Amino acid sequence: VLLGTADVSQGSPIMHTHLNVRQHLSEGDFVRLQGLEYKVKSVPTEIQTISLKSNSTLSQGSFSLSFYPRNSQPVERTICLPWSTNSSSIEFALQNLSSIDDVGVSRTAILDPSDKTLVYGFIYYIYFHGDMVHGNQNELEIDICDNFTSLENTNKVNVSLEISTIKDGS
Repeated sequence: VLLGTADVSQGSPIMHTHLNVRQHLSEGDFVRLQGLEYKVKSVPTEIQTISLKSNSTLSQGSFSLSFYPRNSQPVERTICLPWSTNSSSIEFALQNLSSIDDVGVSRTAILDPSDKTLVYGFIYYIYFHGDMVHGNQNELEIDICDNFTSLENTNKVNVSLEISTIKDGS
């Protein structure tokens, strides 16, 4: 929602379509349309996190993500992704589902508190900003494809997989 009014025609040199700018806008940003400046009040981008945490350094294991579209389409599932997958791979896997047109993904490592060189998992941030996924989304679900094993002890690895919505897309 923009505060103020202005006439913007689709295809103008200022704004080609809403797809060109939606993923780059944040609440509080300012946009200029036909010489007038507007403050972005809200952006209907849902943000969900995938948290994959372990009590030790993982050596293998994989997961997939299930997406439940809001429009009564059947559930869709991504390919299996390795535990250490990068953000681009998750983005690609989600955008290969027929009911997701555009998402952004970033990743943060979870480090061992006593040895900051050991990675004990990742938190992935998923930004739903496509036309097909604007507004509130059902939470993704995680399915384990291959069991997780650890470099230190393959018999006693505890892995926590969680999905959370940190910002509704309303």
